[in-house]
Amino acid sequence: MAEENLLLVNISGPDRPGIIAAFTKVLQNHQIEIKDIQQASLQQTIGLHFLLKFEATNQSKDSAIKDLLFEANKLNLKLSFQLLTPDQITKIDLRKRLVLTYFGDTHAIADLSKVLAEENANIEMLFSQTHHGARSFEMI
Repeated sequence: MAEENLLLVNISGPDRPGIIAAFTKVLQNHQIEIKDIQQASLQQTIGLHFLLKFEATNQSKDSAIKDLLFEANKLNLKLSFQLLTPDQITKIDLRKRLVLTYFGDTHAIADLSKVLAEENANIEMLFSQTHHGARSFEMI
């Protein structure tokens, strides 16, 4: 059995429709499986992250990376990547996750993030929502 080949791809830049469609078309053309995906958009800026799995031993990572970089350049986006081992992924998946939802301001974010850092807890995602004039934050 061949070792699993995993690639973490990080994409950032100006947001617009069609970005995910463009990158997933490249992945489809190379028959690359998406193991995990996450996107965040803020003020017309996108942060898009893929964890990719190369199934076959004959798949060329170099060719796929080249095509992903070319697509990013066409879309005026920055792309970086990192090869990961299966052991690195297992460690990520086994971490405990907590969700905190609270109402507050910058002071509340500073206080909560300080406590989490002191407990060696990493904030993976932070969301802000405003509904009927009330502002809340969610940390994962």
